[in-house]
This record gives sequence, structure tokens and C-alpha cells, in this order.
Amino acid sequence: MRITIRKLALAVCALTLFTGCLFGQTVSSALEGTVIDPASAVVPNAPVTLTETETGTTRATTTDVSGLFRFLDLAPGTYSVSVHATGFKGYTQNNIIVAANEIRTLGKLELSIGNTSETITVMAEAASIQLASSEKSAAIEGSQLSNVTLRGRDIFGYLKLVPGVVDISFNSTNAGNRDVTSPNAIRGITINGNTSALNFAVDGITDMDTGSNSTLHYEPNADSVQEMKVLASNYQAEFGRNSGGTITVVTKNGTQQFHGSMVWNHRNEGFNANLWQNNRNGRNPVTGVPNSYISPYRFNVETYTIGGPIYIPHHFNSAKNKLFFFWSQEYTGQFVTGGSQTKYTPTALERQGNFSQSFQNNGSLTPIVDPTTGSPFPGNIIPSNRITPLGQAMLNFFPLPNFAGTGSQANIVNYYEAASATHPRRNDVLRVDINPTSKLTGYFRYINDHDDMLALYQGVQFSSDIGGTLGQAGMAPIDHPNPGHGYSGTVTYSISPTLINEFTVGESWNTWSYYTTDGGKSQDRSLLPSPPSLFPIPTTTPTGASATNGYFNLLPEFQFGSVQSGASAMNFTRVGTSAGNYENFNTIWTFTDNISKIVGRHTFKAGVYVENNHKIQPSTPAYEGNFNFSPDTNNALGNTTNGYANALLGYVDSYSQTTARAVFNTAYWNAEFYIQDNWRVTSRLTLDVGLRFYHQTPQVDINKTFSNFFPSLYSKSAAPRIYIPGTSGGKRVAIDPGTGTVAPVAYIGLYVPNSGNPGDGLQILGSNNVPLAPYDQSALALAPRFGFAYDLTGDGKTALRGGFGIFYNRLDGNQVYSLSGQAPYAYTPQVNYTTFAQIASSGNSLVFGPSTIQMWPSAQIPWDRAQNASLNVQRSITRNTIVDVGYTGNWGYNQQLNYDVNPIPVGTRAPFNPANADPTNGNKTLPDILLRSIYPGFNTINSYNHLGHTNYHALTSFLQQRLSNGLTFGMAYTFSRAMGTTSFNPVVPNNEVYNYGRLSFDRRQNLQVSWAYDFPNLGQKYHSKILGAFVDRWTLSGIFSMQSGAPFNPGFSIVTGTPDYTGTPDVGARINVVGNPMKNVPAGLYFNPAAYAPPALGTTITTPVLGNLGGGSGLLSLPMVTNWDATMSKFIPLFGERRGLKLQAQAYNVFNHPEYNGVGTGLTYDALGNQTSLTAGVFNSTLPARVMARHGILGPHRVLKGSAGGLAAGMVADRRQDRRRYQKRCNGQAFGLPIFP
Repeated sequence: MRITIRKLALAVCALTLFTGCLFGQTVSSALEGTVIDPASAVVPNAPVTLTETETGTTRATTTDVSGLFRFLDLAPGTYSVSVHATGFKGYTQNNIIVAANEIRTLGKLELSIGNTSETITVMAEAASIQLASSEKSAAIEGSQLSNVTLRGRDIFGYLKLVPGVVDISFNSTNAGNRDVTSPNAIRGITINGNTSALNFAVDGITDMDTGSNSTLHYEPNADSVQEMKVLASNYQAEFGRNSGGTITVVTKNGTQQFHGSMVWNHRNEGFNANLWQNNRNGRNPVTGVPNSYISPYRFNVETYTIGGPIYIPHHFNSAKNKLFFFWSQEYTGQFVTGGSQTKYTPTALERQGNFSQSFQNNGSLTPIVDPTTGSPFPGNIIPSNRITPLGQAMLNFFPLPNFAGTGSQANIVNYYEAASATHPRRNDVLRVDINPTSKLTGYFRYINDHDDMLALYQGVQFSSDIGGTLGQAGMAPIDHPNPGHGYSGTVTYSISPTLINEFTVGESWNTWSYYTTDGGKSQDRSLLPSPPSLFPIPTTTPTGASATNGYFNLLPEFQFGSVQSGASAMNFTRVGTSAGNYENFNTIWTFTDNISKIVGRHTFKAGVYVENNHKIQPSTPAYEGNFNFSPDTNNALGNTTNGYANALLGYVDSYSQTTARAVFNTAYWNAEFYIQDNWRVTSRLTLDVGLRFYHQTPQVDINKTFSNFFPSLYSKSAAPRIYIPGTSGGKRVAIDPGTGTVAPVAYIGLYVPNSGNPGDGLQILGSNNVPLAPYDQSALALAPRFGFAYDLTGDGKTALRGGFGIFYNRLDGNQVYSLSGQAPYAYTPQVNYTTFAQIASSGNSLVFGPSTIQMWPSAQIPWDRAQNASLNVQRSITRNTIVDVGYTGNWGYNQQLNYDVNPIPVGTRAPFNPANADPTNGNKTLPDILLRSIYPGFNTINSYNHLGHTNYHALTSFLQQRLSNGLTFGMAYTFSRAMGTTSFNPVVPNNEVYNYGRLSFDRRQNLQVSWAYDFPNLGQKYHSKILGAFVDRWTLSGIFSMQSGAPFNPGFSIVTGTPDYTGTPDVGARINVVGNPMKNVPAGLYFNPAAYAPPALGTTITTPVLGNLGGGSGLLSLPMVTNWDATMSKFIPLFGERRGLKLQAQAYNVFNHPEYNGVGTGLTYDALGNQTSLTAGVFNSTLPARVMARHGILGPHRVLKGSAGGLAAGMVADRRQDRRRYQKRCNGQAFGLPIFP
């Protein structure tokens, strides 16, 4: 049966309408040019044909009266343009590379007089300047990703080569230095100093977990990426959602020819150099064995791709230009260490109550005190008739000792275990493109990012349980899958050559879940004999929750505190994620429609973007109960001085249990629409003018578990009474201030049972006429965008480009999720100084205390806004080289800051205010809960204001050389300053003065250089196959990075105990700066500790002091970091040049020079103010040592196209210059900041 293209097109269109998540902004581009004759007069009505090189798809248009032609809504790729006008020779320009979201201009296409049957063919400039749009952006081609050294094959590792981009993972250790692709890959990246959330889109699809707005649903593997683009500043109105910058990725599509590749990447610690710290630790003088070893570092990554036409010869798509596919799959295997456990587990004798052989590290016996007599048990043995079955079962739950510690571990470490687990990852990418007609095109794309790991030691410190309740099978690990998925479909229809519509629909989702691997058998409550509880364990699954997010028949938590001096006891603390009792889902549906229209010199574009989000996430309270057997000197009822012995006797220091588990299901919408105009005012001036409209609904919980605090509903008289300190029988106790009733001392600061409303002022949202939304914003926010591009010289070689734009940010979910499960939805009562029997008989007199709560202000909140601007000059130096120099500014406003609305003012605590001294506790200050006067009865109440603001100013330069004489070269340099106020403290006199300062990602200078060089093929030159086998087809590529260090401030402590300097828990004292820390630096130190002093001397401070150290992330900078990564490649052709094997050796930090990224910042002072720390100012850590990788690629041989990256120039300054630049200004004011190191 013959298959028709029309039927297939209809099927794909129907499928597209029911497929899922596309970002409201498109990745389509445009191409334009002007046709002129030899006299530079425009040629109107000239037929122009555009051909996509790899698929053969064509489009046609004609020039207008000004000789201008435009092609809209193009997919990124390589094109050719042909012009055939009567009276002129044909003209064809090939190798025109169009990037994502780009308006590419070809400038003037000059025709020659002659016969149309003759054709002049030229090649497009390899490096073109931007004359048709004003945004500040950078494009990275897929070939660059595969040829430049990328550690871990993480595409986000390339972004540091873009001017204005800071990647703080550059200063990280192995664990966070992009060793593998990850949902966290986008974290640590900042674009032009913008503190708002970034947006990441794949084929135009939003790919963000909207819970945090800082993690991804999935990351495409590097071999599936055709192009990556960073929209950095003042980009067009069609882009929105988040204001921190947009990163777009376009996946590869199939072509008319079949292409494929296979890649294997291997890394192992055996290839790596030793760490600086390990070398410093030296070797054992007796055995010669190193005191420290290289940590295991093992990765295997296998990838393959295949793509091409879908056709049946002579029956379907015989021309191979209608239907295409691309498939890519990447497997990542990695060694995941579970760590090691060095614990003290109960011995066989101790489980029987015999502590006669339980010794301290110094060899002395650990005395077990009988609480009924106050003296040690005879023989240090607990009588068997006093041992409780439950307490004994808790000790028997753990494995018996398997290790005998010596030296510093003698008698306090008797159990050792180490384990590793699997963490496989698989990334699948499928794309199908269809071009049924020249007017109708579409594609379907699916990504599955499978990520699954076994999590060891979750809430326990052992796996095998030899000698314990579970036996050899032991404790089952927890399965932690974190898969992300996305599929999308797009249809583009050319209604006419000047009117095009593009529609997209899609879905993306991820899970962040934890599951048991044995059905909960190794943590079932039946493993202990009838543990008591304050109330029955809930069994009914919460509304709207899955069974996994419901209630398990789970063991209670039980922990023991101190068992031997210096020993770390076994504990069982499985709950929520660590119990496999957790499912987290985030689903996003997106719909977008964009229409483009050419009217004369105007290209209008308008569109709408609708996004629907759902987030399901459970709280993780201890609904199963939590026993604590820690020794407590205030516990007159039962304190043996040993947690294991307390458990045997059934003496409980505290027991708590939460009444309910909350599972929220938030729903929210983004609806945005825009209109913009790309106006070709003259042949030299283009304007971008646009306006975007934002509408966002707050996140509302469909399950109604959100509770908010409303000051208008709070009544001081309705609040419960709080136990105060007092004495009874000569002992310190808790007193009910209303009745004088005595209670255990541990109840001081807790609520008196049944004395008031513990949820005073708190209300479930969506109930009792309270709105479901936690906050309110204006219905619409307007974001104008303006930009220009001007051809300064008129020859298309120099562009002046600039613009300004306003952008708004979507608040992330974590800012509201803490409302879930607050009172009155759930409470966590506790009992102290009790026994197993008393817990079960507590009845209705449950004691619980004021908790820290979260609230949202009920007033309308402003939109989180960013404004940015840029002005750049771009110059084409040669056909292959361009340079760009300019300024970028970014300003953030109305940023959300968390602060306590129930603070304790400075100077409130005793001894600052003697009235607040506690005579029952040596005149120490009263508990903080008794000092809160704004909302008495509550502890900290965290709320939000919108006073945060930031500013960023940068000089950026960029040089790009496309392939020329075998060399591709790029440089990007940024000189910048990032400042702002990102925290708010209501108790300081002036928050701006106190907290304004450098931002955490402030890196004053950032130089990135990338290159790729193809060595001359001498064998080919001298016609020697033998010589060529050894010396031909070699490529050396790499990245050189030089970046200022992170900001930091020193802290301090007092040897005799750091006193309270401020009289409030809401602000601590900062150190005083008394000199220039970069001047007169002692040998071997990085800064001068003598430049600092404690804010006051003495053990008792009576006048509050805050110190004069400035705000922000730090006045000093860590040393500058330099790094060389390099790749040596050899291509071995197989059966011709089109296919072959490429071998690569990659080295990260190839010269293995130590890069210090840590310095001792803790200053210690004696009572006289003398600095005594020997580590302050001393380097204590470095970046990773040299890491090597082996890399094999089987596939087509393609010449590297495009720039190898971006770079910069000139970073010169030495530390002496920096110290001179550091100008001291004391008395709480800011300091001049050293640019380096």
C-alpha cells in the first residue's frame, strides 16, 4: 500500500496536538539580505530561494521595493541562498550558518550583469557580525562541544567561555566540578550578575524544576546537541518567564545522509595525579606508605548516535527530503562510594546490662549510675529484672562489634563498615522531523533522562546486621530514582512568504523519590515489641497522596546520644526520604503560538505562552515517633550517664511524635503574551521594539495543607501560657505561670497543655473564608524592550549595538512549600524525662513548644524585576575573525528577602538588660521564647519583604576566530563588579549599611581562552602513507581559564568562650577591621591576621557591639585560579575519509599546579585579645589535581566549524598592587576591595 506524504503529515500534526512541554519562547530564527546591482542600486522583485543544506528543504520569496528579502521562522542550521533575476547572472551563497533565536543578515548581495544560466557561487563569512538584531547573546555549536575539552561531558561546562558568565563550580572539588551530567548542572552559573532564576529550554521547551527554579528536569547528552545559545541581556520581547538569562539548546535532526557515531569515555584515579593535600600529609616514616591516598574516581560513559532519512526506495520519500530521524543514547556508569562508618555498637555484654567491660578511651571504666540511688550499679551491671524488653530489643537491633579500635579509637570504636553502590544514568534523545510541503514543517522530540541510584546508610550506620535482629541480610538500601522526561511537538505553517505561524505543545516532568527495596521489611514496626506512642500511628493515606506518601508501619526513631566519651553511638533515624517513604513529582504543560508578519521594512511578531504547573511533595515529620535516650544531667528521673543503659532501663530523655503528615499538591499558571517589531529603518539602522505582558498566579495547594500566619487573627490573650523557670525542693523546674504547677525542667519555654490556642493567628488556606492563595500580585506586569543595531561604517564590517529591557521573575515553589503542615494542620507534641509506660498513658496532656513558622504577608507583593542594558561595538577584522567590546549593566529590584517578624531587639538579653536574668540559672539570660514581645507565645516567624536589590557592571571583550590555517581560537574577558543587598535584618540600625556588599559570585576578572589546532598533515603533503599514519590528522584543543577568587571574610572566636556581644539571637557580632589585611602579610600567610580584632574584650559584655566588618559575601578574595585543560585527538580513517575512529586523551589541570581555593579564616583570641590561631591565613585546600580521561569516537570525520569558545585579554596585577588598592575605611563603613587574587 502506498503511503502518502499528506496522510503522514496529518498524522504528525494530530500527534503534535497531543504531545507535551514547550517553552513559550521559540528557537526559530530569521535570515535577511539586500540584493543590489553592480551600481549599488537595489534590485526589486528578484526571486530568492533558500535551501537547508542537510535536508534539502526549500523556501522561496522575492525582494521588496528596497531589494530586501527575509525568511522567517527558520530552524537553526546551515543554509544556502540563491538569487536568479532577469538580466543578471545567478548568485548562490553557501555555508550560511543560522543560530538559534538569531536574525542573521547577509548584508548586500551584489549581482553581476549576464545570463541567468551562469551562476556565481560564494561562501558566507565564517564569522559574521550582528547587524539585524540588538540582543547580547552567544552561540555554541555542537561541533565545539565535541571537540573542546569538556569534563564529564556536561554541556554547561562550556558556558564559562561566554563573556559575563560566571561558573562557580570552577572553584569546586571533584564532587561538584561537572564530572557527570546532573539535574544540578545549571546551579552555580550566573549570567551578567543576575541573581534571579535562569531559564533553560530544550528546543524551546522550559526544562526547569519549578520547585526550586534551580534544577533541571533533564540534560541532553552532548552528542545530541546541535547548538547551545545564551541570551544574556536586553533580548527580544518573545522571551520571558525568568529574568536571570535564558539558555537554549537545539537538538540535532536527521539529514538526507545517514550519520552516526559511537563514543567511549573512561576516567580512573589511576590516571590522576596526587592531591596537594595528600602530598603535604607525607608518608609513614616507618613503612613509607602514604598517609593519604587518591580517592576513587571512576567513570565510564558510552554514547552512540544515528540519524538520517526515513524512506522506502521508489515508494516513500525517495528524494529523502520529507521525513528524518535522529536517535542518541548515552550510558554513564560511575563509582559511588557510600562512605565509611566508624561507630560504637552495643557489645554482647552491654545488651545484657553488663557494662563491666565498657571502658573509656583512656582505659577507665564507664560508670553506669542507678538513677534510684545516684550511685553506680554494683559491678557496673544492671540487674536483669530491671531491663525492659523494648529497650533491649532496640540495642539488639544493631550488629555486634566487628572491629577493635586502637590508639585514639581504643574502646570507643568497635564497628567499621564501608560500602559502595551503583548509580547508573541513561540519556535517550529521539527526534523526528517532517517537511511534507514547502509551507508545512514540524517535528516531534522526546528525551528520557534516566537516573537511579542506591542510597546507602540512610538513617542507619550499617548494612549487614550480623549478630543483630536482621542478620546477614541486614538493612535494605533505599532506591533513589530521579528521572526526567520531556516530549514536544511543533508545527510551522507558512500562510504566505510574509506570514508564518508556529504552534507548540508539550509536557515535561521529573520525580525526586525514595523507595524501599525490601517492601519495608527491615524497618517494620513489628521488629520491636510494642513500642508505645502518644497516640495511634495514622493509617489513612492523606488526601491526594499516593501510598508511598502515606503512612508506613515504620519503626520509631531511636537515638542514644553519648555512650562513651568520644564515641559515636549507633542510631536508627529512618523517616521520610531515608525510609523510602517519599515521592516528589513536578509536571509542566506548555502551550505556545507565535505568528510573524513582514510589512515593508517591519517584521512583526506576536505570541502567547501558557504554562501550567503541578508540584506534589510530602513533608517528612516523625509520625512514627522519636525516642531520645541521651544522658541529661537535668533528668532526675533517669540518667545513667550512658544512652545504651538508659534505653535498657526504659528511661527516655524525650519522646516526640507528629500528629499528621502533609502532602501538598500545588497548581499555578503562567500566561504571557508579547508583540515586537524588528524594524529595518534604513540599510544601516535596525530597531528592535517590543512589549511583553506577564500574568502569574500564586502557587495554591489543592490539598489544603498550607497554613499561614495572619497578624490580624492573632490575639495575645488567646495564646497558650509558656512554662517559666522556677525552683521546687531546691531544684530548678518548670512552672506554669497561671497555676504554679510544677513540671520537669525540660518544659521551660514549652506550652502549658490546654492553656490556649497553639495555632493562634494561624489559618489553613482555603478554609473559613480564607483565600487559597498565600499571596497576591497585580494581575499584569509590563516589560518593554528596546534595542538597536547600527552599521557604523556602512560596509557591514562594524556594528554598534545596544539596548535596554525589563524582565520579571517567577517566584519558585520553595518560598511557599514551608507553609505545608504547619499548625493547625499538624502539631508535634513531646514528653520529657519519662518512661515507656508513661508515654502510653500521657492522655490529653500533651506538651509541645513554639516552633519556627513561615508566613507570607497578606498585602499585595511587588513583582521581582530585573533591568539590563548593553552597548557594544563589534568589528569584523578578517573574513574569519571578529572582535566585540562593550558594557553590560544589570539591576535587580524587589528581590525577596526572608526575615523574622518576631525578633528580639538588640540588647534584650541579660546582662544587657538585667531584668531578663534568670535567677534559677545563675542569672543567665531567660530563654529567648520568653523575650519575644511582638507576638508572645511564638518563636521565630519568618516572613518576606521585597527590599533586596543588586547591581552589576561589566566591561566585556570577545575575540573569535573561525577555522583558519588549522586554528580555531576564542577569547572572552570580563572585568566586572557585582554588588547588592541580599539579606535583611530588622534589628540592625540600618540594613543597607550593614548588609550591602559583594555578591557571592562576584569575580572581578574572568579570562577564558579556548583553541583547537589541526596539525599539518605531513604524510599527505609528502605523499607518504606510512608517515601519514603516524603524524597526520592530529588535533590539539583546550581551554585556559583565569578567574578571580571567591569573596570571603574571616570569622572569630574566643578561647575562653565567645560571649554574647549583641543581646539577641537575631544578629551576631562581626569582627573589627583595624588595618589593611593585605599589608605586612607574615611569611606563609595569605592575609595579615593583625588587621583584625575582636569587637570587644571580656567574658561579659554589657553594651551591645556589632563590629565594623562590612556586609556582603566578603571583602577579601581567595587567590586567583588558573587552569589548563587539554585534549589531544587522532583521527584514523576507516574505508575513506568520511568515517573513522577518533582517539582522544583528555587532561584537566594538565600542568598539575596547585590552585589554592581555601584559606583558614577562623581567628582565635585569648582573653587579652591576642590572636592565637595557627591556621588563620594559611592555605588549607586546593582544586583537584590533574585528571586524565581516555576517549574513543567512532563515526564520521567532520572538520571543526565555528569558534572554539569565547575569550578575553589582559589580566595583569600582582598582590602588591592589590594591597595598595585596599583602602581602609572603618566605623562600620565599606572597604575598598582588592580585585585580586
